[in-house]
Amino acid sequence: MKKSISLITALTVSLFSFSTMSSSGASAKANEPVEILSLRSEYGKHFDNGDGTMTSYVNTAPIHYLEDGEWIEIDNSLVIDENNNY
Repeated sequence: MKKSISLITALTVSLFSFSTMSSSGASAKANEPVEILSLRSEYGKHFDNGDGTMTSYVNTAPIHYLEDGEWIEIDNSLVIDENNNY
């Protein structure tokens, strides 16, 4: 009887531990880094990873331009006009 109670207790603890690890991994994937706009510069941006760490992205070419005291992301996408020119 003691052996079966020990086995049931061990299985319950194992299942609880596994479900806790699975749910914490799922919530970590759901948190996307969020850009900290106040730290933008002409060549860089910074992200809050949500876990107390920060990621910085720095480029050798400008990625933002200054407009009215605010750094705006440069959009290099091509647009077709009415003559099918880019």
